Amino acid sequence: MSPTVSVVIACYNGAAFLQACVRSVTSQPVSSEVIIVDDGSADRSVESALEIVRSHPGRVSLVCQTNQGAAAARNTGMRTAAGKFLCFLDVDDELAPGALAAAIEALERDGTAIAAQGLVELVNLHRPVQDWQLKSMEATLPGNVVMRTDVVRQMGGFPIDPAFRGKVAGEDGCLRVQLAECGRIVRLDRTFLRYFVRPGSHTDYFLDRSIWRDDRIEFTEQSPEEKDGTLFAAFDRYADDVAGRLIDAASGTLRTEVGAAVDLHRLSQQFAQVGGRIEPIEGFALYSFARRWPVRGSVLMGGNAPDARAACWLAAGSKAEAAPPILTSAPAVAQDLARKLERIGLAEMVDTRSHDTAQVGRAGPAAVRLLFLGGGDSSEQINASFLARSVRVARHGLLILHGNQADDAITALCQRIGRDMSHWKSVLVLHRLAVFEKIATGGAA
Repeated sequence: MSPTVSVVIACYNGAAFLQACVRSVTSQPVSSEVIIVDDGSADRSVESALEIVRSHPGRVSLVCQTNQGAAAARNTGMRTAAGKFLCFLDVDDELAPGALAAAIEALERDGTAIAAQGLVELVNLHRPVQDWQLKSMEATLPGNVVMRTDVVRQMGGFPIDPAFRGKVAGEDGCLRVQLAECGRIVRLDRTFLRYFVRPGSHTDYFLDRSIWRDDRIEFTEQSPEEKDGTLFAAFDRYADDVAGRLIDAASGTLRTEVGAAVDLHRLSQQFAQVGGRIEPIEGFALYSFARRWPVRGSVLMGGNAPDARAACWLAAGSKAEAAPPILTSAPAVAQDLARKLERIGLAEMVDTRSHDTAQVGRAGPAAVRLLFLGGGDSSEQINASFLARSVRVARHGLLILHGNQADDAITALCQRIGRDMSHWKSVLVLHRLAVFEKIATGGAA
């Protein structure tokens, strides 16, 4: 089972801190994995990491690479992360208790947010820090934010330009600035990160040269990378790269959405001449499932008089997927359905010789990837159809019930299934279309 969150620890000569850093993650009460990326350490970091890996089998892993910098190390960890969410932690820092649980809860509750940010506790502070300096650090550090993994990967991870390996560094802040451009970040009023301040670090340099003037931060001196412009040019290149990645992804999504809108309009006009109770949006859901659902097998329409318009959408989706023809309960039912679909050129997508798949033939019952049961039949017929045919649904196939509150049989079956979720993974309701993902415990696979 995949972890909920992956925590990547970039390690360079961090043997003295590694145990405490990893412990701050593994002690969190969430499903997590720790990926230690050693960036060419010259101390005992690798030996210490191997000891930790052995004591946490399956939860902590180690990746070693030649020295390339913290950004490259984090990107290496990002590429192997299995979690839905991602956090980057420097080896000499620690996560605050409960940080991951709070971040995950906030992101699960708000599906539109791409990251959750918490507060920073400064540890071993050897000098005064102004409130505006702390807020700037909270907006730029990598360890006090939990992000959606797919968003970070779409951005391309951290910038690895050599300019970021100078006196200022800045790759953390660069990523955080672009992350904020990608979507909304939830800010929580609780500590996420225990940040250990080391004399002579990048933090000291930031505190040394930063002042507050005219309601903004100014710097009293520039680093060599700032003076010659290479750092600012690297910022611009990274921003352009992230924007290009997002535009490419958006363009692909837009083409898909426009294509779907065209299909919906074209097919709904074509199928309007065939009788049935399916609305266009419901029919398009059937079409999409029949076309895209990644399970092998046939579509089976149960009942003595399947909805012909529903059959149109299912047949169109199956044809686009080059899937087998639709099965029905009996040849007579299939032949009647084929006659109705003949006028729109989909008659060949109905198996007119099909028999009830509950009857086991010599070759065994055909695997069913999508079972459609519509209203109109009595409760006894609906229940019998469901009981006889649901066991033929392939593993991870779909059962689709169509009806509304006036369809007592469908409503009763829907409620009964809802009370017994042991065989059902999830429930999706789209308009009047109730879709259940079936995890079959037997039958055809």
